[in-house]
Amino acid sequence: MYRPIGKNQFRILVLEGGLHGTRICCTIAPESIDSPHNYTALSYTWSSVLHVTDDPDAEFEKVEIEINRRPIWIHMNLAVALAHLRLPHGQRLLWVDAICINQSNAIEKNQQLLLMRKIYQRAESVISWLGWEYNGSSKIMDLVTAVAHENNPEQRRKLVLHELMDPRYDFRQAYDSIFRRSYWYRAWIIQEVYFANKVNVA
Repeated sequence: MYRPIGKNQFRILVLEGGLHGTRICCTIAPESIDSPHNYTALSYTWSSVLHVTDDPDAEFEKVEIEINRRPIWIHMNLAVALAHLRLPHGQRLLWVDAICINQSNAIEKNQQLLLMRKIYQRAESVISWLGWEYNGSSKIMDLVTAVAHENNPEQRRKLVLHELMDPRYDFRQAYDSIFRRSYWYRAWIIQEVYFANKVNVA
């Protein structure tokens, strides 16, 4: 599946479109770091979504996907991210370290490490993938988005108060579930976000 690449090359993941619940299919192809196609870099964690989890096996759960017509196994968190990010129809170009770098080739891994800064700088945007919805966390993300797009301070306050008083879920628990995620405990996210032209949180 992995063919050798040059010192100034990296691989792009071409994520094929698909509907919810269907098999994730993609291809990988080499690109020049100096003149790549437009792509999005993914910032995420390989392990389980939660830094503290009640399920000791969650971190090691894997899902089978298809790359270059071959089945491979990836961690659950990445599989959910790809399913979330793919389009219903058409392709999406991504850079995902676990797939775009041959993890079994130490020489290539060291070579790609030297390009990491450029890979994040050249990306159109970086997606910070916090993980799937948990304990109402999507409500917190929706609130953050709504507040960020609201210029009226009083209206912002009303938006927050409305969520605080919503009896359908525990606001504090939902808020806490965001910041208990293993993403925040990963040192690499600092450079991945710092070098990004634009960051989107998902």
